[in-house]
Amino acid sequence: MEKKRSTVGSMDISIPKPEEVTGECHYCHKGVKLELHRPPELLVPIGEPRSLARWPEASMMGQLAARGYRLRTYHCPMCNGLCIELVRYVYQKGGDGENEITRLLPRDVMHEPPPQVTSEEIRRDYREAHACISVSKRGASALARRALQQALRDKGFTHSSKKLVNEIEVASKSPDMPSTLREKLHFIREVGNDAAHPNYDHAGEIVDVTDDELTMLLESLDEFFEVFYVRPARHKAVMDARNARVKGKP
Repeated sequence: MEKKRSTVGSMDISIPKPEEVTGECHYCHKGVKLELHRPPELLVPIGEPRSLARWPEASMMGQLAARGYRLRTYHCPMCNGLCIELVRYVYQKGGDGENEITRLLPRDVMHEPPPQVTSEEIRRDYREAHACISVSKRGASALARRALQQALRDKGFTHSSKKLVNEIEVASKSPDMPSTLREKLHFIREVGNDAAHPNYDHAGEIVDVTDDELTMLLESLDEFFEVFYVRPARHKAVMDARNARVKGKP
């Protein structure tokens, strides 16, 4: 980080350039320059951080600074999502230090299905599946399985038995269904079953959900959305625009 030099009394200190935070927004997932909020008062630590803390000792900012921490807040200029982080500067031997960042808000990265998925029930199951990954892989898998079944029914892939395995087979007959996606949908069903029911392996142990299985499960659900929601909507939009031009409409 480029720094300016300044003198306070007889001490020569470095003042860092104004901080910037860029990257993908945790809410809308757009790459942006995030808008940092100014602290209520500038704090330039010299020596021990507590020696020049401008806040009263009992204040929140003073107590954080005395322990080497600070709060950093900012929001996304695109979606206005608020982020709060606890930042601690960690010194490294023989080199520059780096910030150790603990995100307080949002606690989990927000994941949304494509906007073409308009069913609020499907969207809720999808969000909750991603939100509980760090808490319970089985819970995330069961919710993803539920989101898939709701999406199949939303697209008209229903069966009188109301069983997911049969609804997947109905969807498999669609000309838009890639053969690899058909296999992945059965994978979602099987992993979701292991998450929801006490299934056992050949050694008599309960089958648990692995990290790789959960990752593939969620990616497969995204692929279903791409094939049956996003592509048809994109196709319709392009065709409608062309038809309007051919007919001389604006």
